Amino acid sequence: MEPFVHLPEYPFVICQTCGYACVANEVATHLGKQHHEIEPKERSRIAKLVEEIPGIIPNQAGLCGFRFPPATTEPIPFIAAPEIDGIRCNECGFVIRTTQGIQKHCRREHGWKNDWSRGGNVTKRARQLRALPWTTGVHCQRFFRSRAASRWFEVNRGSRGSQVAVISAPEETVEQRITQIHKAQAKKFEEKKQQIVQVGNEKAEPNPWLRRVGWAEHLQGLDRERLRESMRPIGEDEATLQRMWDSLSRVIDQARAVAVPMRVGHAVLFEVNRKEAHMKATKPFDSRMEDDTWVRYREVMRKLLCFIQRTQDWEDEARPRYMLTQKQGSLYDAFEDVAEQYGQQGVDEMVHPSALASVQAIDRLCLDTVVSLLDHQYTHSHYESAMISGLAVMGIREDGGWESVENYTPIYSAVIKMARMLVVYQAVLEQQDEIKELEQRMSKEEAKAAATGLFTIVRKKVRRFLVVVGEKTEPGPIDWIFDARTYGMRIRYTMTAAPAIDWVGERISCLTRSRVLA
Repeated sequence: MEPFVHLPEYPFVICQTCGYACVANEVATHLGKQHHEIEPKERSRIAKLVEEIPGIIPNQAGLCGFRFPPATTEPIPFIAAPEIDGIRCNECGFVIRTTQGIQKHCRREHGWKNDWSRGGNVTKRARQLRALPWTTGVHCQRFFRSRAASRWFEVNRGSRGSQVAVISAPEETVEQRITQIHKAQAKKFEEKKQQIVQVGNEKAEPNPWLRRVGWAEHLQGLDRERLRESMRPIGEDEATLQRMWDSLSRVIDQARAVAVPMRVGHAVLFEVNRKEAHMKATKPFDSRMEDDTWVRYREVMRKLLCFIQRTQDWEDEARPRYMLTQKQGSLYDAFEDVAEQYGQQGVDEMVHPSALASVQAIDRLCLDTVVSLLDHQYTHSHYESAMISGLAVMGIREDGGWESVENYTPIYSAVIKMARMLVVYQAVLEQQDEIKELEQRMSKEEAKAAATGLFTIVRKKVRRFLVVVGEKTEPGPIDWIFDARTYGMRIRYTMTAAPAIDWVGERISCLTRSRVLA
């Protein structure tokens, strides 16, 4: 039955290679996806053997009443080794590995109220002692990565098994052992030091682009590898984040389809394409672009969403110092809550017509949340904005350095393009909401005539947060992005371009050219 093993205490099999469990009807699929080396005939044989195990659970539905082992259970073999960062609810024993997750559990199940709201002085709060209804540092495991029975459960409570004894070789002297430990600690410290974002010496390494964007200052002292990891692709065990991205993906696709002349008219598209409040755009907004460009622009939005979702769970001293406003925090919490509930539905429920209202609800919360991140009039620094903070993290290269201005400015263009189409889409939905409300006391035709015009709705949003700062506007993310992109483009097109190396007969030709901004 390799690679599966069946422990008599549990009604499913465990893949020893992958480290997680499978119900009977998922065995063949798992083997096909994760173990291509196994022949189809052998997969069918293994699946049949699993189905014949007495008491085996046939499908996901059978896991609904599954009872997790007691907390004193020793670590369960074959599944992934216990994690040591679990958080246990003191009242009911529920275990999760994120602070945000345990807060939600305690709030929903036990009526706990958090006396800390999002934002504020996170450094000061981190030093304050609080009486919390949960316990940290819990050893925990889980059988499944997603769907039913995938939650974490405590193991090894009261055991001293986590302590590891280190025994030196007989021929090793005390002095040698101390020297080895010292060298190992020094090496570890040096490796960690290399991972931390540090501010360079501007006199030794002059770089006007990095000075302008201020990434190093904003991220100083933080683990750059962990920062980059916050934007990694969504994992199988991140069901809520996946649902949030699925929603955002639908929203931006729909926004692109709506922001066209036949749907909203040229006047609206000219207005949303405005950069300065007092000056009309020279051309209307155009949502058309090459397929590969659209893929890159979508990827920028995915990375920003992953950054915000993942860093919300980090310790205050380990994450960038952005601050969600009260409105942003409320919308984001609601969006995440609905995505979490929506993610617990089965596949059949997801495609059922009755789920349409749920899809519309999560997508509307998604849209309003993202637009609220754009509508952020910061009071002290542009890095109060979660969006600009995330953009700074996107400036970290894989090798730990900073992205060049040539490679980075298209990211700003992606955010501006997405922001404009999302604002148009939100305005369309808000006008539809107003018409539906008016229809309760007048005819449909009268409601359409009485509703606020789409141009008026769009103009109000554009003047508030989609243009550069003027006499009647406050600084916000888009204003900063416009300025940073303009500065970057000026550098790109006035500096000397990289030389082009080529062969001319038997000679090497090196052509250097300057680019001047027209």
